[in-house]
Amino acid sequence: MEPETAAERRFRRVVEAAPNAMVMIDRRGEIVMVNTQAERVFGYSRAELLGRPVEVLVPERFRQHHPGLRGAFFTDLRARPMGAGRDLYGRRKDGSEFPVEIGLNPIETDEGTMVLSAVVDITRRRRLEERFRLVVEAAPNAMVMINQAGEIVMVNAQTEQVFGYSRAELLGRPVEMLVPERFRQHHPGLREAFFTDLRARPMGAGRDLYGRRKDGSEFPVEIGLNPIETDEGTMVLSAIIDISERKASEAALRRSQIRLQELQSELLHVSRLTAMGQVTAMVAHELNQPLTAISNYMEAIAHFLGRGGDLPLGTLSDAVERAGGQALRAGQIIRRLGEFVSRGESKKQIETLSLLVKESTELVLPGTRHQGISIRVHDLAESAVVVDKIQIQQVLLNLLRNAVEAVADQELRVITLLTEQQQDMVQISVVDNGPGLADEVKSRLFEPFVSTKKTGMGIGLSICQTIVAAHNGRLWSEDNPEGGTIFRFTLPKAPADAQADV
Repeated sequence: MEPETAAERRFRRVVEAAPNAMVMIDRRGEIVMVNTQAERVFGYSRAELLGRPVEVLVPERFRQHHPGLRGAFFTDLRARPMGAGRDLYGRRKDGSEFPVEIGLNPIETDEGTMVLSAVVDITRRRRLEERFRLVVEAAPNAMVMINQAGEIVMVNAQTEQVFGYSRAELLGRPVEMLVPERFRQHHPGLREAFFTDLRARPMGAGRDLYGRRKDGSEFPVEIGLNPIETDEGTMVLSAIIDISERKASEAALRRSQIRLQELQSELLHVSRLTAMGQVTAMVAHELNQPLTAISNYMEAIAHFLGRGGDLPLGTLSDAVERAGGQALRAGQIIRRLGEFVSRGESKKQIETLSLLVKESTELVLPGTRHQGISIRVHDLAESAVVVDKIQIQQVLLNLLRNAVEAVADQELRVITLLTEQQQDMVQISVVDNGPGLADEVKSRLFEPFVSTKKTGMGIGLSICQTIVAAHNGRLWSEDNPEGGTIFRFTLPKAPADAQADV
């Protein structure tokens, strides 16, 4: 054997230092050279490999066809990847298989043409790819990945559910099939523009976007675009969210806001028509405060729709429905109080006191949660009372709102609401732990325009006393021995036969 030349020694050193497994075979398919990485990857020693057929490194299920593929390479000698488009696997000494990528290079030597194979163990990459597929599959939104030609190469289960196509119907098809026909003409240009400026961003910022289902129906969507680098080139992964419910809620919000404006117009109309126009105008001003609060509540929902986040009242549609319900209720209060102040009219019927109190408290709770105020309800009497529900709820809301403002600056903010059975009456008490009432206010508390609050015109308690008196009850205030103020009022019980039904 002739001694190695300097070039041959240099070639062997390069092969030995390569970071991948390197295997060189002759035309017979026998292994003539391996490096240390090949020993490590396949689990054989160098002595166990040299002179052996290369098929020893190929899984048994592929060995039958391998010699033909090897022969085909020697008839078309050029550097190229092996098995383009196919999944390739190597076989270790212990019989285990692993996914590989193989690059083939013809090498001219004194002993004839050899083939040098660079073998890369891609097990870790496959695990990452599988993990990526699992994440995409488990995503709560529709996920669609396309290549530069605009062909769909991957979708998840949510895509099938949202668009109504099976996976087989989508893969390999142009993504424009998911775009409404009226937008398809311009979509390829927009897609190409994204590939020239690859960065994660929302699609169509400032435009209304729509998807198209298999049945031809359209629905509003939001789409986030993310470029993904793969072995097959740059892909784009689209996260698609069906925002039909949000759009419906926005429409309901707009309708509620329009209704709110109509109610405020009705309020002004009532104030002009009543004989006691001046007092009713004051009532209108006082009641504008809850209407304004409702408007602010709707703006908060609109802010949520624009920025995202959590709502404390369940789903978005629930929150909008509750806001709209409170606006309708405010309209009832306006009209009923207008009737009461102008003509002394009340619409009384039998109500359960505990339910009346609970409903009133629930109307106040959403505005107190963020202030750290605790409203405690105790010992609710299950008595029946004959009342105008809207008017008595307004009394309770006025007293509760006064209490909320009274405790606002306290370190511990507690409001207690309780009821007490008396012989022919029931007594309702609203207790706060605020600073109490100033002496100059106490004696004139129920006179018009005397305010216990930092804001407001001070006619709320005057109206409350008038309403309670019209129900044959009494409204008064006391100092809370533990600090703060107690407002109490009484209502007559309903007849005995009505009590039996409660």
